[in-house]
Amino acid sequence: MNLEVTTCNHLGDALCLSAALANLRRVKPDWRVWYAGNYEEIFRGTPWAREMGIRAELSVRCEYRTHGVSDICAEAGSLCDGLTLSLSRSLSIDLEPFCRAPVVRLDDSEREWASSHPASGKILLNTNCQTGSSVKGYPWWSEVCALLPEFQFYLTGGREGRDVRDASAFPPNVTDLRGATTCRELLALASVCSCAVSPPSSLVHAAAAFDKPTVVVAGAREPTMLTDYPHAAHLHSVCLPARHAKRYDLRRGCLHFRTDDPRSCEHPVTINCRNYALCMACIAPETVAEAILRAITSNPSQP
Repeated sequence: MNLEVTTCNHLGDALCLSAALANLRRVKPDWRVWYAGNYEEIFRGTPWAREMGIRAELSVRCEYRTHGVSDICAEAGSLCDGLTLSLSRSLSIDLEPFCRAPVVRLDDSEREWASSHPASGKILLNTNCQTGSSVKGYPWWSEVCALLPEFQFYLTGGREGRDVRDASAFPPNVTDLRGATTCRELLALASVCSCAVSPPSSLVHAAAAFDKPTVVVAGAREPTMLTDYPHAAHLHSVCLPARHAKRYDLRRGCLHFRTDDPRSCEHPVTINCRNYALCMACIAPETVAEAILRAITSNPSQP
């Protein structure tokens, strides 16, 4: 079988799809399976890289919400688990989630580059969000970094039109790498960082591929289970929605997207002329800084 698999057009979804493809390979080792999408480079060196000249006999699309499974309460488990379930049901094959984290293969030159980079052994921090998911924005990143002057932070993220960049005046212990790395270079840096800090995003999944400690500032948007990796600490809050009686918290996320849409985020707040979700803004920078310290000190084997 020559099988082509697609998913949502986000780096995090592509990373998590690699876990689903690894689980398929355990059952169908003779199948030629590859990812098709805008993030083909992250599959380089894996059995799921596209081979030129080979045509697909079947194409399937994997998404968490397919087949009636909701991500609001993470009914299928993590994003890796949910994509495994989606692939299983699309192919009518029983797939067990043996692999529960993204699979990334770095070559020697990439590992050498990452080890010699100034960010090696430092904290990777994603302060960006995207226009289509502005609920993930957090207003106190600069304050978090100022509370930890003994640590060096390296900002990750893109400079595309859809990227909403935190424009805060960051303290001297912060270096801006936003838009300065390729996807492969970001993955290489994730392999050598001491800790990753981010809203629920691709950086969380990249760090999980290398079993790195991660602090996930989630607010009330996403349940813990969606990014339930062994070394991920989640910072949640509670939102009391106006449209129904069930609250949003670590078990039930709103999964809303935009703070400027009244049909989406129900409690936006304006801070420094920009809208944020109240559930994110109410998480104190001191809480985030303490979580970073715990993540690093509880994993002494990290660089």
